[in-house]
Amino acid sequence: LIGTQEYREFVANEKAGAERLRSMKKSAVMVQRYWRRRAARQQVKQMRMKRDAARKIQRVVRKHQYQKRQADLLIKNRGAIGFQRLWRGVQDRAYYRDYLYEELWWCRHKRYFALLVQRLWAGYVFRRRVRRLKTIAVMGKKLRHEQWIELIEQSKQAAANDESGSLKAPLRKFHMYDEYRLINTLDVNYYVHRLTSAGTWDQPQAWMEDDVRIRLELAEMLRLGYTVAERDAAIKFQRMWRMRVVRVAFKNVMKGQRLMRGGEIGYLQDPNSGVAVANFALFKHVIAHDYAHARLLYARCMEMMTMRGPDNCFVLLSYAIYLAVTQEDDWDTIELLAERGRKANFHNKHDLRADLYNLAKAGYYRLATVMSKRQGEAWHNYALCLMLAFKDYNGAQAAFIQAVLGSPGDEKVMDNFDYFLETYRPEVLADGYDAFELVRTHCVEQAKLKDEAKKARMKALDSVECHAAATTLQLHFRAAKLRTLFESKSAKALAAKPVKPIEEGRVFEDRAQLVEQGLAYWLWEQMKNEEDGRPYWYNNETGESTWEPPDDEYDILAAQDLDNVGIELSQEEDALNQILPVDIEEWEVCGDGEGRTFYYNTRTGESQWEEPLQSSNDDPTSSLMLDYGDYSVNSNQSSNQVALSPVWEECFDDEGKIFYYNLESGESSWVDPRTTKPPSPTVSLEPNESDGDSIQKKNLLIEAPPSPRDDLNDGEEGQSVSHSLVDDGAGGSSWETAEDDEGNVFYYNHETGESTYDRPDGVQVEQPPSPAHSAHDEDTVVAEEGGGEGGEGDPYADYYSPVGDWEYVEDPDGSYWYNSSNGESLWEKPEY
Repeated sequence: LIGTQEYREFVANEKAGAERLRSMKKSAVMVQRYWRRRAARQQVKQMRMKRDAARKIQRVVRKHQYQKRQADLLIKNRGAIGFQRLWRGVQDRAYYRDYLYEELWWCRHKRYFALLVQRLWAGYVFRRRVRRLKTIAVMGKKLRHEQWIELIEQSKQAAANDESGSLKAPLRKFHMYDEYRLINTLDVNYYVHRLTSAGTWDQPQAWMEDDVRIRLELAEMLRLGYTVAERDAAIKFQRMWRMRVVRVAFKNVMKGQRLMRGGEIGYLQDPNSGVAVANFALFKHVIAHDYAHARLLYARCMEMMTMRGPDNCFVLLSYAIYLAVTQEDDWDTIELLAERGRKANFHNKHDLRADLYNLAKAGYYRLATVMSKRQGEAWHNYALCLMLAFKDYNGAQAAFIQAVLGSPGDEKVMDNFDYFLETYRPEVLADGYDAFELVRTHCVEQAKLKDEAKKARMKALDSVECHAAATTLQLHFRAAKLRTLFESKSAKALAAKPVKPIEEGRVFEDRAQLVEQGLAYWLWEQMKNEEDGRPYWYNNETGESTWEPPDDEYDILAAQDLDNVGIELSQEEDALNQILPVDIEEWEVCGDGEGRTFYYNTRTGESQWEEPLQSSNDDPTSSLMLDYGDYSVNSNQSSNQVALSPVWEECFDDEGKIFYYNLESGESSWVDPRTTKPPSPTVSLEPNESDGDSIQKKNLLIEAPPSPRDDLNDGEEGQSVSHSLVDDGAGGSSWETAEDDEGNVFYYNHETGESTYDRPDGVQVEQPPSPAHSAHDEDTVVAEEGGGEGGEGDPYADYYSPVGDWEYVEDPDGSYWYNSSNGESLWEKPEY
């Protein structure tokens, strides 16, 4: 027996042994794992090294093989090039030895011979000239009449004694001149007038020109085989002949057309006439395609021709074509009739030209292909006409193709086309073509031609020359458009003549406005010196003048002289037109003291009688937005167009007419507020106050409010008139003065819509600025009655007293007269 202690020790020993065995196994497994990992790594490393080594070897081998192939190829190419060079050399030497040597020898000797002949000719010409000059020096430049007569007799005697006959007297003749050879000389000639016997050593100019022409014609004959004159004459004759052919063809067409159009009427007027019956039968056959009626008419024509005796080509050919179209008889009969018709197709026994049936061809058959809606049948008749009457087989084949295209399902057309090919074009059938194949080939060729033409057109359009031509045309068009635009503006400027001189003080005030508005670059003006007319530049702000233009081109104001308006704009004006908005121009309404109204531009100083046309500027960089109460102005828009404010609403009445309603004041108007003229952008504005109504609204052209007499005008629209705002004494501006259609002044409240001819209580008329001040001046002082220079005891009290609606106003810079009814201002006292 084992005790408990021993058992426990035994179990502990067994556990320890088992644990030791477990540890040993675990260690062995771990060692094996590490060993296998190491062995695997070594194996992978060796395999990678083998792979890399194999790749390097393969790369080296491929490189060596490539280099070897290249070297072999280079050797082969060099050898081939060498052999080719040797072979070409052998061939060239053989060609030179057998063929080229003799040709070059002849060319070389020809050139030597030509140079020798030219040298001999130049020496002969020089010696001839020397002999002529020596002879003239010995005998004299000018001889007497008796001496010339003696020389002529001697030349004639020498020519008579010449046994060879080479010497003639005279040698040549040209118009009224004769050429003689001086005796005892080789080539010294003189020229004598045949009537006056006046002689000269110099050849006449006309004769020299004729000799030059003869030499040129001889050279042209040797070079071309004909002269230029002969070529021009041939071209002229060809042109005349083509014109004659065209005229004859056109006359035939017109005559045939008249016969065709008058065929039915002629038959109705004389149904027993053979000509009328034949024309009407052909009309029914070719034009109307009424074959049933045509059959009866042709039968009657054949009967009448049989009764008369001789064959008629018109009847025989037309009837043969009719039978071929309708296939009412066999081709033997048709060919027999056509042969008889062709033999009868002449004028008489002395004129055998086959052109009698040309009228029918041009006026009926050919015209039907253009006019008839049944194109297939028209081309079918025309093809048979060419085939049977004129034996034009090429034209007949083309006409048959058009007939098939016009009537693809007509069996008669295909049968006649096949007969034509079998009888007159057997070579086409021998090539394997039939009627259907010819039509298909024709369509394919036409498609190819259209495609090639389209490609050629697109290629031409994409070419550099086409783009350059298009660019040139565009440039010329734009230049012409700009010239036209500038000429129109120049004409308007010439028409705008100044009607009133502008005071010097007003000019300086306008310049001050430009300075305050940041437009100081308008202060330089170009003027001319009165003594010598030289141009110089003057600064209105500083008083500086200089002969040289300012450095900055934008500092120049090119003052326009209305009497000498230029044709071209200067660079300075172009630059200013691009930078400065066109809407900055400000026009004012002024009076000339005689009751007439004119318009003055505060920027340019221009004045005119007509109302100015406001222009627009499309440049987005020059956009300028100004707020004028119920109106907003955008300089990009037209200056006579105003953006609609949110307080205005567009409505429709019961009849569908459009009117405009003010949501704040309750005012309604037939006229679109956007069409009213807002203040010019050059008007200076005071800063906005809390009530938003501090803007000086002076001399503003807006839509006229309803006058007290508007109730009498049922449904009539208001008129756009000039009016000014008035002050009610409490700083408001709800009352306005306006004029009705008859020129009467009334008052209108734009908030309540009330209008009255009487001035409301507590309403004061707001005085406009003086002519010497800008729109933003606010320090105007109104002369009170009984005070200042116009007060009691003043000797000039009568001068300063009001005259009608005119009131005297004075301010620190000057005094003027103001009309409270129409807002007009003058420097001088008006006449009442």
